[in-house]
Amino acid sequence: MPRPAAPPRLVDPAVDRGPDARLSRRMQCRLLASLVCLAACSASDLPAQPPNLCEQPGAGCVSAPVRDVIAVDGDTFELQRLDGRVRLRLIGWDSPETGDSAGCAAEEALGQAVEARAKALFADAKTLTFKPEGTDRFGRTRAHVYLDGTHIGWLLAQDGLSAPWPSETVKPNWCD
Repeated sequence: MPRPAAPPRLVDPAVDRGPDARLSRRMQCRLLASLVCLAACSASDLPAQPPNLCEQPGAGCVSAPVRDVIAVDGDTFELQRLDGRVRLRLIGWDSPETGDSAGCAAEEALGQAVEARAKALFADAKTLTFKPEGTDRFGRTRAHVYLDGTHIGWLLAQDGLSAPWPSETVKPNWCD
């Protein structure tokens, strides 16, 4: 004898969407929790945005249109002036190297990426401002450098292409 058909369910479809929907909601919650955790973990690895030292009265900063500056790499920039060129070395930050200066293939690849990213940042900016603080052993002017008021080292760090180098003795390892 055949079994009688089950009576129709009398529930509000807006409230009960069946077991598949509950599983979907459960998965959505897990996914959201995972993304929040991932974002929190990733954000904690990023350095804090440095203050713009050029906003302080009497800071002794120099400004130039970005069109007069070349991004050599992520931590060296060249300002072209009528009286010659000035090479700037970013204070307290390091970026991966290219060519013979790269420690490994991974650093070489990152170095090429940082060069492209720095050039793209410069293409989108209007003004470069820097606070000079002496020279390094290569004759470059050591400086805190800002694009439209934001520290260039910090901008590159958002993409993993620069890292704080507070001691300026032991460089970050780009080969790990």
